[in-house]
Amino acid sequence: MQEDLTQERIRAIENRWKSDVDSKLDALVAAEKQRAEKYDAFIDMLIKREVNREKLNSALIEKTLGGAVWAGLVFLAYAAWSYIKDHAK
Repeated sequence: MQEDLTQERIRAIENRWKSDVDSKLDALVAAEKQRAEKYDAFIDMLIKREVNREKLNSALIEKTLGGAVWAGLVFLAYAAWSYIKDHAK
């Protein structure tokens, strides 16, 4: 009977140990999953920021070139108008 009790205690201790280890592993897995989700969200945010930066750079280049073309047209129109005005007298 003493041996049965000892075996029961050993099984109880093993079961408690297994449940403690399982709960700690579950907590570690949950923490790692949460960290991985935060990391993925951070990477997604960086990708979106880079895409927005590329769009902004493209828009700036487009507007700068457009402004330069308009400035050239205004210069040519003013030069033509000045030439006509000076030579029409």
